[in-house]
Amino acid sequence: GFSTTSYFIQRFREYQGMTPKRFRNWFEAGE
Repeated sequence: GFSTTSYFIQRFREYQGMTPKRFRNWFEAGE
């Protein structure tokens, strides 16, 4: 079956892959 934990881990790894600058730009764009 599908594991929600692995889903969140995948999301987390994607955020980890972002550079702080990219993450800030994405976060500010969200506002």
